Amino acid sequence: MKRLCLATVTTDNYLVGTLVTLHSFFATNPWFDGDVVLITEGLNASSRAHIEAIVPQVRYHAPSADLNARLDTLYASDPEMVRKRPRFHAIEAFRLEGYERVLFIDSDLLFRGSIEGLLSHEGQLVACGDGAYYKGKRRSWMPDTQTISTFNSGVISIAGSLIGEGHYLGLLDLIEGGDPEVPIMHLTDQLVLNIYFAGRASLAGPEFNYLFVHEQAIRATTGVSPAQARVLHFNGRHKPWDGNQVLLNGVRQPAFTRACIQWYEALEACLANLHLQKIGTTSGPAD
Repeated sequence: MKRLCLATVTTDNYLVGTLVTLHSFFATNPWFDGDVVLITEGLNASSRAHIEAIVPQVRYHAPSADLNARLDTLYASDPEMVRKRPRFHAIEAFRLEGYERVLFIDSDLLFRGSIEGLLSHEGQLVACGDGAYYKGKRRSWMPDTQTISTFNSGVISIAGSLIGEGHYLGLLDLIEGGDPEVPIMHLTDQLVLNIYFAGRASLAGPEFNYLFVHEQAIRATTGVSPAQARVLHFNGRHKPWDGNQVLLNGVRQPAFTRACIQWYEALEACLANLHLQKIGTTSGPAD
């Protein structure tokens, strides 16, 4: 059995986020020697070439027909939700067998430090709190039940014992029983994972998944600032590669602007890497 796997979901439209996420991960975690798996479907040749320039040994993993069939049923009455469909593909991480631990990450992250400590945590499923957790609120995921230790699904360390058909099908059953008219269904994979693993997740500190949407709550509850974060998560609709959103949110949240500057510095480093590789493969012998 191999030790580690890093997995993320991407699409052609999300490529730049994925590139910065992966490039910054390897720049700050040189110790990582595991496999890298991209969960995707229909990624075009150009996108694959860019990914492979960053991670030459990347492996592609397509969502199962079973998952897609259940998503078809879930969203049949709500075509507007189709754009959120790839978020559910995160559940495919529970089908990546053969590893001691799988680290699933979203593709809108910026790594600023090593996360080796997160992977050495003994918990079977290790994540970081979500907005409700930092605000001290309970989530009513299911009728007559409330949970306080809820987590964000953007960075999750999964023990090999949780990976396989049993847990995977259990997660799919929750998708099939979902109702897109319920407001919390917009949380997609996060909703399903929190219901399925309610009370069983171990929570790490916010420095391993710093949620910018909830910066004030994180500061107030834990005292941790974005400058102390090892992983910055641009969760929500405000993405650093969307200039209009940077402008709108940056006016309200100065720390977000500073983080976007760091993200663009990481993008510059990533593009420089891609450029140098392109020169290396196209240049002929010196005269």
